[in-house]
Amino acid sequence: MKTHKIKKASQALTIILEHYLEGNIPIEVMPENLEQEVKQLKVKATEIDGLEAAVAEQQREFNDEINSLRTEIDGLRQALINAGLSSLRERVEA
Repeated sequence: MKTHKIKKASQALTIILEHYLEGNIPIEVMPENLEQEVKQLKVKATEIDGLEAAVAEQQREFNDEINSLRTEIDGLRQALINAGLSSLRERVEA
């Protein structure tokens, strides 16, 4: 077996893969390609984090609007009840 001067973990990985795959290493598992893929995944993770924050902000805004509409509906419901009671009272008193 050859003696290798290994200075990086990626070099060790390459040597191990060459040994077990008899030198036929698929290009997608080469350290340079794996490093590039990790960088791309980090960029995608950052984009996802940004999207999650935007969605969370929109959800807060929607919840605020929904709560405001519920308050308005409750007010209208109470006004209708009061109007109905006043009308009923007028009929009874008449």
